[in-house]
Amino acid sequence: MTTQEFLPIEDIRDDLVILKDGSVGMVIQTSAVNFDLLSQNEQLAIIGSFAALLNSLSFSIQILIRSKRLDISNYLEILKKAEGTQKNPLLQMMMIKYRNFVSSIIRENEVLDKQFYVVISVSSLELGLVKKTGQNLQKAITILIPRRDHILRQLARIGLKSNQLTTEKLISLYYDMYNESVKINFEILEGEKISGELKSATAAQKQTEKEKLEVGSEISNITPPTSNTIQAPTPAHKTPAQPQIYQQRPSRNVPFVVEELPDEYTTF
Repeated sequence: MTTQEFLPIEDIRDDLVILKDGSVGMVIQTSAVNFDLLSQNEQLAIIGSFAALLNSLSFSIQILIRSKRLDISNYLEILKKAEGTQKNPLLQMMMIKYRNFVSSIIRENEVLDKQFYVVISVSSLELGLVKKTGQNLQKAITILIPRRDHILRQLARIGLKSNQLTTEKLISLYYDMYNESVKINFEILEGEKISGELKSATAAQKQTEKEKLEVGSEISNITPPTSNTIQAPTPAHKTPAQPQIYQQRPSRNVPFVVEELPDEYTTF
C-alpha cells in the first residue's frame, strides 16, 4: 500500500483536479485586501460587490484560506551565494549573522503567509453515470470554463487579482499541503547549518586576528643592525658670535700752536 491510495485525488492534468469519486475541480488563486485599512465608503463598496458575487452564483463554490509558515529558502540561498563572493572575512561573518538572524525569526516567531483560493467543482452526477475519463473530462471543461470566467469577473469588481492554477502549480500546492512537516524539519536543519557556518567563520576570523597580532609583535621585536648603518654627520657646534666692541684709540699729545696774526689783520 502507498500513500496515494489514501488520497482522494486520482489525477491532475489539463489544469484540473480529478477526484476518485468522479468529480472534477478547478482551483483559482486570488489576492487579498486589508479591509480594516479602507475607508468607510470603500468598505461598503467591497461588501456590496461581495454580496453581488454571492447572489449571482448558480453553482457551489468553496473558499479556502490556507495559512502556512513563510518560506524564505530562496532568499537564504541568495544570501548564501553572496557570502561566497565576499572576500572580506569581516563582512562575510556579518552576512552569516544576518542570515542566521532572519532564519531564527521565521523559525521562532511563527511568521505566517496566508493564501486564498476559490474552488469550482463539477460533481459526478452532473458529468453522468458513465465513468469515461476522457469524455467526462471534456464535459467538465465545457461546464467549468464559463463558471471560471464569471468568478474572475466578479472578483475583479471587488478589486482582487485572480488566476487559475496550472497543472504544475496544482501539483506543487498539493505536495506542499501533504508534506508541510518535511519543510519545517528542513528549516530547522537549515538553521542548525547556518549556526555551524557562523561558528566556523568566527573561528576563522579569530585565527586571522591572532596571526595579525603575531606578525605585529614580530615586527616590533626586530632591531635595526648596527654594523651596516650609515649615520648622518652631526653638524659642528657653533658658538654664538660675540658682539664686536670698538675701542677708541688714545689721542696723541700734539702741542697746541697759536699763530700770531699779521699786523694787517690787527684792528684797534
